[in-house]
Amino acid sequence: MPMSRFDNPAVNPLMNTLRKGALGQMQNHALPADQLKERRRKRHRSVRGCGMALTPYARVLAAAKVRVTQNTELRAFA
Repeated sequence: MPMSRFDNPAVNPLMNTLRKGALGQMQNHALPADQLKERRRKRHRSVRGCGMALTPYARVLAAAKVRVTQNTELRAFA
């Protein structure tokens, strides 16, 4: 099935609400993403090296710059 476009202006507010609410939270907490660690040239090609796929939420919890109190507040929120 081909990908559809949302050209109907009446649907835009609903899609924006979904994106800012439940869908945005799910993407931030549950969907892992690769993070670019290095980029180097190999002859005429650009080679990218990615780290382990983590969710943005897990990256914040693992960051050294985040204080322990903030870390516990985030864990209580989720």
